[in-house]
Amino acid sequence: MKCAFIYDVKRKNCKVYKKIKMIEEKLKQSFSEVLIYPSKSVEEFCLFFREQAKNFDYVIITGGDGTFNLMANEVARLEQKPIIGYIASGTVCDNMRKFRLTRNINKALDIITAQNSEPVDVLKVNDYYCTYAFAKGKFVKISYATHSILKRVIGKFAYYFSSMKELFTINRIKLEFKGEGIAEKKVYSLVLITNSNYVAGLKIRKKPSKDNFQLYLFEKSFLHVLRFFIFGDRVVKKSRRIRKYNLEELTVIAGKNKDHEWSNDGEKIIETDFTVTVEKACFKLLVPGNED
Repeated sequence: MKCAFIYDVKRKNCKVYKKIKMIEEKLKQSFSEVLIYPSKSVEEFCLFFREQAKNFDYVIITGGDGTFNLMANEVARLEQKPIIGYIASGTVCDNMRKFRLTRNINKALDIITAQNSEPVDVLKVNDYYCTYAFAKGKFVKISYATHSILKRVIGKFAYYFSSMKELFTINRIKLEFKGEGIAEKKVYSLVLITNSNYVAGLKIRKKPSKDNFQLYLFEKSFLHVLRFFIFGDRVVKKSRRIRKYNLEELTVIAGKNKDHEWSNDGEKIIETDFTVTVEKACFKLLVPGNED
């Protein structure tokens, strides 16, 4: 079995960077051939998947949710897909929580070398792929607007610092939604499309979704948004300002709305009208065995 480990060579302060030799030695105990690939840029990372990933049975990545999203967008387009392993090393890492993974390098390697994989469903938004959350509105820009240096220095507290400024902004998003069981056009403070049980490092429901996704629509006060992320989606039943839809397909129409910025797994993209579907079993991911 051939395995490649790809990492960001510029992240010299990252724990993973400092343990490359140990990672290589551990992988060589389980795989017949191991390639250690130091990536110098996003372009080089993507190029590896387009040109070399097909030559490997397993590809191990490390990074945060942005890196995981890049991987998914590349692997989803491959005909011959390697099985993916993940050593989480980002600031929040919602995908780590969603798939019951870990930041601990030794434990992550134990999961990888056990070679227990499961198929992963992702969301397809027009030509993009999304692994856990596609969102717009209150607190959403924090994920990509917070300076990377601040995140490296104080970690996830950088997001909390940025969120304080967001408290005093007014979000008015006018959008139209069409799908099975939904047809509405109103003004919202937050729109969240997700198949995950974790968003922004907070648990919003018991388990991630399979074969479908959830649309959460928030109206007016940011207090409803705060309550949702503190107490989870059980607050939806008690609130007239939050609505939840379980969907397999959704069409979003921007109309005259001039702000076309959306967050795709915490990364900024520009989209006007789009359709969301579920890409079932998009790729396989190495995960822990059955939960206790």
